[in-house]
Amino acid sequence: LLATYFGANRPNSSSNKALGQNRYGTSVINSWFTRSYRPPTLARLSLSRAVVLANVLAWACEGGGQPDAAVELAARTVEAGRRAVGEEHLVTIWAMSTLGAAYLRQGRCEEAAPLLTRSFELATQRGGESHAGTVLFGLRLAMLYRAQERWAEHETLLLRLVEASRRSHGESHPQTAYIRYWLKMRIAELDKICKEQEAAGDSQGAGATVGRLAELRRALAGDSDTQKDKSEDPR
Repeated sequence: LLATYFGANRPNSSSNKALGQNRYGTSVINSWFTRSYRPPTLARLSLSRAVVLANVLAWACEGGGQPDAAVELAARTVEAGRRAVGEEHLVTIWAMSTLGAAYLRQGRCEEAAPLLTRSFELATQRGGESHAGTVLFGLRLAMLYRAQERWAEHETLLLRLVEASRRSHGESHPQTAYIRYWLKMRIAELDKICKEQEAAGDSQGAGATVGRLAELRRALAGDSDTQKDKSEDPR
């Protein structure tokens, strides 16, 4: 199943190539479950493993063009996780985020919002902001903000996530590269907005946009407050 989702059989769109989704997803799963997954009892271990498998299947459906199946399975997985190990267990947190992502893919932002927000909050408390799973759930929340055109929150969260990923994994990790992709995307959009503002004679708006651009570009280059002692990425 993992090979199907992350390997050659997964739909190979140009966006997936650009984002490096296969390497990124594999990294998250390996980090999340081999280093942090510690069920307290043997009985819970068995139940948790069943929920983990359902989680992976829901994620595969969500990414493989079967959104309705993903929503149904993810919703059941959330409830099973809550019963088996509680809402604050990593398995349930992942299920909540997967369900939120499935809703988001269908454009159901109002239903996605509480799940994506809650899963990111719980993951931050449980594993810390720099954990690979926390960053994944944060990215899903950032995509919700993007879909809702909540640009200030989208940009702020991307800045947090890129720094967290750099601290944990470094510049060359696929997780960091994935976040950098979205930073570049937002920079390109703001560049266009700035030119339109200048053409319209909106100097105040253009000035504010220039300030936002500068902050995002510093983060992209690795030249933020938490990165002053590190060399800049030349890309």
